[in-house]
Amino acid sequence: MILVRLLRWLFGYVTFRGTGDFPERFMNLCAREEINLWEVHCRNGVLYACVSKSDYIGLRPLARKAGMRLKVQKRCGLPFRTKKYRGRAGLLVGAVAFFGVLYVLSLYVWDVEIHGVETLTEEQVQNVMEDIGVRPGVLKSEIRAKLMEQQAMAALPELSWIAINQQGSVVEVELKERDVPPDMVPEDQPCNMVSSSSGQVVRLEVYAGTPAVKAGDAVLKGQLLINGVVEDTQGNSQLRHASGKVYAVTNRTLRVEIPLQQTVEIPTGETIQRRRISVFGIDLPINVAFVPQEGYTCQRTKEPWRIGDVKLPVTVYTETWSQQEKQEITLTEEEAAQQAREQLQQKEESELAGITILDRRETTGIKNNSYYLEVVYECEENIAEESPLLLP
Repeated sequence: MILVRLLRWLFGYVTFRGTGDFPERFMNLCAREEINLWEVHCRNGVLYACVSKSDYIGLRPLARKAGMRLKVQKRCGLPFRTKKYRGRAGLLVGAVAFFGVLYVLSLYVWDVEIHGVETLTEEQVQNVMEDIGVRPGVLKSEIRAKLMEQQAMAALPELSWIAINQQGSVVEVELKERDVPPDMVPEDQPCNMVSSSSGQVVRLEVYAGTPAVKAGDAVLKGQLLINGVVEDTQGNSQLRHASGKVYAVTNRTLRVEIPLQQTVEIPTGETIQRRRISVFGIDLPINVAFVPQEGYTCQRTKEPWRIGDVKLPVTVYTETWSQQEKQEITLTEEEAAQQAREQLQQKEESELAGITILDRRETTGIKNNSYYLEVVYECEENIAEESPLLLP
């Protein structure tokens, strides 16, 4: 039934009404001439029916014989839809060409998006992707995700895992960088646990080995905390891979110095801009400008073209080179203090990560034309670290 409706729509059909005294005779004449009518019904003495576009012309003489008057109510189907464009063949050809080009473009990768970079740069990952064939302009059918993921893992040992997925004409690269583990003694080798810093022991969590200290003991850096030599019930010594955690109260000091006299670079307002457009990974210069060597800083931006939420395989890259002029400035104590606290916060995040800070004592001042900020922290931290057990 669906196929019949589709064929009728493709070839076109007409819905008409007929008025007169002999509708039965009219339908008999149509049947004799093998003209197919459908959706035939009468209402208030009026005949309603549908007939194909090609057969409608043959209804007129039959209607005259039967004393019927016909009137077209509706014209349906492709031939009537395209009729108004027959005088504008160029428009129709252009529409067909547009959709044809759009279909061909949909077979290619338009863009590559990279997510999850931390210590690696997006440029490093992008270069590897291009080397293995993941780049704008390649056929989507040429993307072999599993194979390319293996090639990327081999090229970037910093990765823990990587996934290459296709979302329409965009390839999304999701990655996770590998956590760098600390240097540790292999599990099958005996070792001791020693102190990484001086402090006072608060509590112990011994998983393997013999504790050499107890809560309340003061320890020095490098002192034995958990012994890898253990005795069995018969008094025989055995070597073990000692493991555990020893928490202690420690003191840590961070110091930041900010010179009051500084040389800074101030923009002069003079800029040089270079622009290029990338279509399917092919770069075309928009303007030509020389690349300055010294005294300039560069800011790079990219603007992908979009239609709504759809990203096109076209990106405009802009390089803006700004001239910088060196100037000597003198900071006030307040300005230096603000810079010092910003740098101290960065140090805390990197050097005191994972450490519980119990108390802090700050010292500030100006010495040798520099503002200094020194903080002594009272911390609680795990000070146990593995140390190879040296045998005689």
